[in-house]
Amino acid sequence: PAKPTSGAYPGAMRAMLSLRVLLAGFSVVLIAISSFAAWYLTYSETLKTIDNMGQSFQSQILPLTRSLIEHHLVQVEALVQINKFSFRTGLLPMAPRGFLPHMFAQLRNTEFSSDIHFTSTGGGIYGFVREPCGPVNISLWDFDETTGNQTQWVCDALGNPTSLTWGQLSNSTTSVWYLAVDQSDPQSFVWTPTYPWGGQLWVTFATGAYDPSGVFRGVTGADLELNFITDFLSSQLNLGPGYSFAIIDGSYGTVVALQ
Repeated sequence: PAKPTSGAYPGAMRAMLSLRVLLAGFSVVLIAISSFAAWYLTYSETLKTIDNMGQSFQSQILPLTRSLIEHHLVQVEALVQINKFSFRTGLLPMAPRGFLPHMFAQLRNTEFSSDIHFTSTGGGIYGFVREPCGPVNISLWDFDETTGNQTQWVCDALGNPTSLTWGQLSNSTTSVWYLAVDQSDPQSFVWTPTYPWGGQLWVTFATGAYDPSGVFRGVTGADLELNFITDFLSSQLNLGPGYSFAIIDGSYGTVVALQ
């Protein structure tokens, strides 16, 4: 056969070049498809892992967490209801100096409540709050009904004030826990929404306090610090550095635990 002329080579070279470009484009598409498939498979496995973790959390951790929270709430309610009953029957005098030793003993003997208090119709808070440090770890809340000065004191081992921590004019009848109680209903009580205080999250249980004559004299209650939820979930989930979680109160849309 006749030898191809030199003019035939450019056409063949262009065809080969077009084929190479086509193959290169196909390779790019193939690589992209492969990458997407790999990402999709990885993402799918991630979703499955998340779903499995969620189901495990819901079936195992959440019931335990619910039980723990319920246990704490019931204990706090019991403390406050005891005080309510004691005021109503006259077992505890309404005068602050009369019921404070009882509240001090309550707080010393329980691990559930962070503080126990009584808010008078005069706007003062009387009670005790657990502190993170100190030989006794409990401070006294006191109030001067004449001047309206609210104070906090360091206590000795018997609950007696030893040194003033702070003092300021205050009227706690405008507080959430006080206003939420229906004064006309002796059975009224309330759990407040969660709220931040001192860098922690809290919830308050409060109910009306009535004297033996049935006269409303104020609100008695207790605060519960919610860090026990965080501590419990951290121990159960065993999360390492860089991992976090949050639990949202569905009723109010507020965070009740955060790590």
